[in-house]
Amino acid sequence: MGSVIGLVVWKSFNGNIDISLIHLIILGVMGAIVSQIGDLSASLIKRHVGIKDYGNIMPGHGGILDRFDSILYVIPVVYYYIVIVLG
Repeated sequence: MGSVIGLVVWKSFNGNIDISLIHLIILGVMGAIVSQIGDLSASLIKRHVGIKDYGNIMPGHGGILDRFDSILYVIPVVYYYIVIVLG
C-alpha cells in the first residue's frame, strides 16, 4: 500500500508525467508484491547456504545485497511494464 501511495504522491508533485493514475496504481501493487518475493527469495538462499549476512560491511543488517535484493526483482518488472504496456 505504501508503494501505491508513494507513486500517487510522486505524480502529484510531478504533474508533467504522462502516466495515468491507474497505471501508477498497477505499478505500485506489482512492485510491492515483487519486492516481497525478491526479499523472501534472497532470505531463502541465505537459509539454504547457512549464512546470516551477505557480507561484513553492515553487520546485523544482512549485508549490502540485503539492501538491494527487492530492487533487483522490481527493476525488470517496471521496465517491461513500461516497454510492453505503456510503450
